[in-house]
Amino acid sequence: MSEANEEMVELFEGRFPPAASHTISVYRMPDDKSARKKLRYLGNFDMEFLDMEFIQERFGGGSYVLKLLDSRGRWLRQRTVHFA
Repeated sequence: MSEANEEMVELFEGRFPPAASHTISVYRMPDDKSARKKLRYLGNFDMEFLDMEFIQERFGGGSYVLKLLDSRGRWLRQRTVHFA
């Protein structure tokens, strides 16, 4: 298991079948608090290759919603992360 994968497993508290293929959908939360319900989709990424550094370097500071999807694209869990 790669370091990036371990970071995502820890973020999602390991509550999913470890053998399954998982994808993480990344959404950016708007800075304007009145528009919080309007997330901007940034893409799907393989959990094995995605880490916090990648998100911050590629998309910059701000708040993001990460949605964990199973191999069939079904939502399993989500987490919100913040970068300065």
